[in-house]
Amino acid sequence: MLELAKDALAEQERQLSEMRTRSTAVVGIGGVIGGLLGQEVFTGSHPAGLFEWLAAGVGLVSAAALLASVMRIFALRRLGFSLDAEASYAWLYEHEVTTQPAVDLELAERFSKTRAENEQIIRGLERSFVTALAALVVMTAGLAVAAALTS
Repeated sequence: MLELAKDALAEQERQLSEMRTRSTAVVGIGGVIGGLLGQEVFTGSHPAGLFEWLAAGVGLVSAAALLASVMRIFALRRLGFSLDAEASYAWLYEHEVTTQPAVDLELAERFSKTRAENEQIIRGLERSFVTALAALVVMTAGLAVAAALTS
């Protein structure tokens, strides 16, 4: 039970790490697309006309949403992926939980509780990642339309 609980917590940690790694790629792609298409959209007297302004506005608002979503993923969060061994054993001793399997069961319960506390935050970060992906698509579409209208 103890190993299963530790593995579940380690899986959450891997999940967060992968999400942050992928977010770096998403924001990088957004920067390249924004730079390339933005150069076309904002040249000379462009954007000019209602449709160019609308498309450019959609692109810019989506770029802001992309950045905000990714920043939320990278913002520090109070997540725990381990236990303080000294404090845990002191608590166990204080509460006379000193025999097996009671020690392992109590530690497994603490790992499970920590995982449950992390779960809500992880789900929110996953929603931010999906929002970042959607914003990337909408930003690309908006700036591409605006760039096409400038020509």
